[in-house]
Parts: sequence; structure tokens; C-alpha cells
Amino acid sequence: MGYIMTNFKNFLLENHPKIKELIQKFNGEKKGSKSIKIIIKSKDRVKTREEVEKFLKKNNIPFVRKDTSDSSFSVTSIVGLDKSHTIIYKPAPGALKAPNKGIQFENELYRDLVNWQEGIPDIKHPDFVDDFSKMLGKTEKIIDISLDGGLNQSRPLKISPNQIIVGELGNIGKTVTDITVTTNKKKYYLSLKYGNTVTFVNAGVGKILGEKDLITGDVTNPKGRALLEMFSIDTKKFADIFNNYTGRGSGKEIVNITSDLKNNKLFKTFMQSVIGYGYILVHKKGNDVYTLEMTKQIRDNFIKVNKAEILYPKNGSAKRIDIKISMNGMDIKVNIRNKQGKIYPSHIMADYIIKH
Repeated sequence: MGYIMTNFKNFLLENHPKIKELIQKFNGEKKGSKSIKIIIKSKDRVKTREEVEKFLKKNNIPFVRKDTSDSSFSVTSIVGLDKSHTIIYKPAPGALKAPNKGIQFENELYRDLVNWQEGIPDIKHPDFVDDFSKMLGKTEKIIDISLDGGLNQSRPLKISPNQIIVGELGNIGKTVTDITVTTNKKKYYLSLKYGNTVTFVNAGVGKILGEKDLITGDVTNPKGRALLEMFSIDTKKFADIFNNYTGRGSGKEIVNITSDLKNNKLFKTFMQSVIGYGYILVHKKGNDVYTLEMTKQIRDNFIKVNKAEILYPKNGSAKRIDIKISMNGMDIKVNIRNKQGKIYPSHIMADYIIKH
């Protein structure tokens, strides 16, 4: 086979330092034993297996991948040795909990891409693979597929006199990527979304829209005022919501702000930063997977405002404000409220529902 290993554990430890940190238990090569097992426990078993199998490929060591039906563990079996060498990936202590469906989707798509690259017919989302394959040039060859969702790169809310943005303005592919596909020509950044609603802002506003400011009956903090004015929120009405809250009233005052947002350059820049460009959006909704290459042109068409309204609670009925915005490519729901059960605002939350 072109390689000799008397002790596969030592071979891994000597040649791949990262594995040393992950190995929690090794059964050893007992006298008369027909197999050698290495058990690796980690919180992200898919990422761990990716590391191990990249190492095996690099060293031309053939292997077979297997998954258990209940997903309690997965296995990489080394092929062609005098004894069976098996790497078993198990969850680390505290990692045994219901799998996050978004992470599960990332793992499924990663496995689909790897299987497609290697000519293995086991593909769970064939429509996605077909759509992605059409994006590749005729002479493009895949060099590497990397699972990057675990990086969870931050995109903070930034408020300055001239603009309000989330993260950075421009090409955000490297920041939002969950799976990166590298070919001989370029990199493709895949941003994966699961479910109907996607959160894009969850930022603290206690320092700019806090009790000390609002209790005066208006908003005087420059950043807080700029944030509210971007959404055409009346700052005095906003302060009254929290100052007059009793929880006993009812009703909402609905104010149409469609024309305000259509002509608001600050809001347009904000939405350009939220959506960005330079990546492939892969969205699973129900049983369907939608694939869209996000370019500047598509982004700008996506965020054209069709309808927008503010919902002001009446008579002390609620301690929050809501904004609903319908655009060409999505519907947005924004709310400013306290997440800790208190009265005055602590966070601005914003979700969007992608239209297909």
C-alpha cells in the first residue's frame, strides 16, 4: 500500500499534532487483538473528522467513512492494514444534546459536497449540488472544501455620524461563510440559512437608549437618536412607550413610513451592510433548498422597500416598539425592547424572512 504502520496512534501523534489534543482514549494493541481503535471525543465531530480525513488524504492513506443510523458516533476505517484500524468520533462530555438544525444542515451540505467531489452517490440535497455545479467554470477543479460555520464571526452594530452598518460594508464573503469551496480558479463562500426566520441584528442599546436618557421624555444620546431616526421613529413617542408603561392598556398606533425609508440613504446603506455580497446564499426552508449567488446588483434589488410601518403601543400596553418592512427579497421585523424582563430598552433585535 506504500506505507507501514505498526501503531496507528503513534503515527497520528507524530505526524499530526492537532490530533494529540483530541484523543481522549486509546484501547491499545492487545496481544491477539484483531483491531486497534482510537476514540476521539470532541464537541464538533464533523470538524474533527474533516481534520483527520484531510490528513489521511494528504498521506495517501485509503479509508472508508461510516455513520451510525442514530448519529451517536461516526467512524473512519483505515483500509489495507494487517489489522483493522478504526477511528471513532464521539461527543465530548456535555455535548450530548439535541442537534441544532442549522448546524445539522451545514454538516449535511458539507458531506454532500465532499461526496460529490469524490464521486460518491450518497447525496442528501441533489438540487443544491446541481445548482452549485453550474456555478463552476468548465475547467474549474475543487481543491479543498472547508467547514467554517463554527467560526461564528461577529458582525457588530456600528453607529457613526455618517452611517449605521452591521459588520462591514462591501464584500462580506469571508465573514459570513459557513462552507468555503476552493478551486484552482477562486474561492466560493457559502452562507447557509435554515428555517423561515433569520436573525441579523441582536445588539445591545442600553448605553444609547437607556433609562437615564429616556426618563427626560426624549432621546438625547446622539447614537441612540441616529438609530431611531434611521427608522423614522418619533423620539418623544419612543420615550413615552417606556416612561408610561403599565401593562394594562391595549391597542397600537400604526404609522406608515414607506416613503421615508424609500428615500433614506442611511437606511439603504444599513441594509446594504446587512445583506452584503460576494457569497452564495443557501437557504433551506421546509424540504426545499434555494441557492442564490449574492452580487451587488442582486443585493440592491433585494432591499428595495415596498411597504414599511411602525407599531407604537397605546396607553402603556407594551414596553417595546416594532417596525415591519416589506422589501423585494425579504420581509424584516425590527423590535427594540428589554430582554431581561425590565422596562427600558436593552437590545435591538432584527429578523428577516427571505422570499423565494
